[in-house]
Amino acid sequence: AAELIKEIPFEPTALVWRSFLGGCRINGDTGLAEHIVECILELQPQNAASFVLLSNIYAAASRWDNKVKVRRMMKERGVSKEPGCSVIE
Repeated sequence: AAELIKEIPFEPTALVWRSFLGGCRINGDTGLAEHIVECILELQPQNAASFVLLSNIYAAASRWDNKVKVRRMMKERGVSKEPGCSVIE
């Protein structure tokens, strides 16, 4: 993924970066995920999805201190995740 990012012939949008971040979650690559989140936050500093995904990546890797730091960072920046909801018929 890191090589693909370098070879993209255009400037990646936040959506492209989040797609790569999803790949980091699947592969458990916390190092690349951290770099990607920095890129996303430059484009969309108030996007809760990136913070939540990074937090979940840390949780999956049992890096609980980092998970807490991400959640704290969200709170400090005033970023909040909208609660999910579902409809059951």
